[in-house]
Amino acid sequence: MHRSLSHAPLLAQRASGINIYTSTGQRIIDATSGAAVSCLGHSHPAIVEAMKNHLDGADAVNYVATIMFTSSPAEELSKLLLESWEPPLGPTEVPSTGKVYFCAGGSEANDSLMKLATQYHLENGQPQRTKFIARKQSYHGNTLGSLGLSHNLARITPYKDITPKNTVHVSAPNTYRDLLPSETLEQYVERLREEYETTIVREGADTFIAFFLEPVTGATSGCLVPPPGYLQMVRELCTKYGILMVCDEVMSGTGRCGSFHVHKHPDFGLKQPSATGKGLTKAEREASMPDVQTIAKGLGGGYVPIASILISGKVIDVLREGKINKGAWVHGLTYQGHPLTCATALAVQRYIQDNDIMSSPGFALFGSMLQSRLAEEDFDFVGNVRGAGLFWGIEFVQNRETKEPFKRAKGLGMLIHETCLENGLAVYPSNGTVDGKEGDHIILAPPYNVTEGEMVEIIDLLCHSLRGMESQIAGLRE
Repeated sequence: MHRSLSHAPLLAQRASGINIYTSTGQRIIDATSGAAVSCLGHSHPAIVEAMKNHLDGADAVNYVATIMFTSSPAEELSKLLLESWEPPLGPTEVPSTGKVYFCAGGSEANDSLMKLATQYHLENGQPQRTKFIARKQSYHGNTLGSLGLSHNLARITPYKDITPKNTVHVSAPNTYRDLLPSETLEQYVERLREEYETTIVREGADTFIAFFLEPVTGATSGCLVPPPGYLQMVRELCTKYGILMVCDEVMSGTGRCGSFHVHKHPDFGLKQPSATGKGLTKAEREASMPDVQTIAKGLGGGYVPIASILISGKVIDVLREGKINKGAWVHGLTYQGHPLTCATALAVQRYIQDNDIMSSPGFALFGSMLQSRLAEEDFDFVGNVRGAGLFWGIEFVQNRETKEPFKRAKGLGMLIHETCLENGLAVYPSNGTVDGKEGDHIILAPPYNVTEGEMVEIIDLLCHSLRGMESQIAGLRE
């Protein structure tokens, strides 16, 4: 069954690099890497070869039940991820006691994490912690649990009576819409701090399990980048009130924004301790990272369905010593830690590291090229262009002065998506940008190895499509 029951999607016959070819022979440039997934493009020979080698190898393990076994690919991928995430402690570089959990997708990871965080507090003697904090215009997944965390009202509405009601939503940082004319970024962050802390205290600080946030937002609000100091502010509040800080980097992480971990981004990430030669103290390490993090899409590059939960030593130590469940996490999924998916993700990540893909020109060039061209074209319905690395959102408005969005019923985002497809360009459309209901945007997220020529072609096709829609879009205004 397809997402739409009223029409069938295009049939992708084959795909290579940044191109998808339909059954009718049409070439479509995949300017979004699917849903910010195919970070190395389609049918990359090195990854295809790695998958074959795993399946054909003399020591191949294709599936194991993780209640009894682990596998070398799962252990090696865990090691690679932890080394980049949780730095060692002290002058003797005591390694992290953190762990990594592998499952099939971001929704599954966030839903599983809700259980993990709850059990952490149970084992810590705080069973009264039963609520979550998340942000408006957020998206954390399509399972019932992760939908309850989210604030994409269109996706929630059909299931509103059966989604959990234990999440309190606060404002997400949005400098385009919410920064006051007289406010500095520092003052804006402080205003958000006051809102968050007031909410935490009012609701009962000792009733919250975790604070879920997308460091750079994804599907619902389209690549909103936090102001400097924002993530540090959230970290400080979570530490103060004993709330776990969770970074959902499912869409924005694994390099998409220019740093493997978005919360370590040099422009807006958590403050990273400077090297002193003495190593980090436990407090310094915990102040520079979330307690738990989820990643997915770019982890396996679209070659396999895989996601992971990165769990800090702080959390693991409590679960390991827990008396209630005797050192076990009461959770399990049939395909967790699947050897082939882990081997493939390991191949993707090693290829990125070994070939210095994160230094590819697109990370520095694409955003500036897009912003410059759209400013030159001066479309009066383009309100804001924002993002980082190779993750960019374009928000559309009826009026650039008032920032009034188009009415949801007009379906502007989908109309732009359909026109772009007709012209050979795939973009990622969404709505609910402004308040979870109203507002339209599209996302552009080409592969990490996109060439300058491909970037030019993407932007040319986008502008050609938007120019051809000007009269149609004018008719949607009210």
